[in-house]
Amino acid sequence: MKRILLVITVVAFLTAPAYAAREITQADLDNADQARIDSQTRLEEATQQYEDSIRRLDQLQGEVARLSISLTNTEAELAVTK
Repeated sequence: MKRILLVITVVAFLTAPAYAAREITQADLDNADQARIDSQTRLEEATQQYEDSIRRLDQLQGEVARLSISLTNTEAELAVTK
């Protein structure tokens, strides 16, 4: 039994490098480069959307602040007229 286990282990160690030694081709490099370009494009689009959202949030917060001031002034005017 130990001998069989030893043979299986030796065969596994001898054949493993054959699977790992696959040559990297130009097509592999081209595919990896295209995947990188696609990822970069998606990242740039997401970054632009994020920045647009931050600008819009800033605009909305400013509008809410102005409306709040206007509401406070209107409430004060109503209190005076009562």
